[in-house]
Amino acid sequence: SFIIFNRWGEVIFETLSPKFEWHGTFKSKEPVKSDVYIWKMKYLLDNKKGVGYQNKVGNVTLLR
Repeated sequence: SFIIFNRWGEVIFETLSPKFEWHGTFKSKEPVKSDVYIWKMKYLLDNKKGVGYQNKVGNVTLLR
């Protein structure tokens, strides 16, 4: 899963598709303003240590 939040913690984009594109819109409708947005990703990892979910968090700066 991949989720993008605004600075107030509101979900503005969410997908379960590994092949996604976010076009800088709020819930795929209206454009959001230039700002820093937080993203969170959860994915399944299968490696030598076994199978398990991993979480990553980061930010993206949107410039218009």
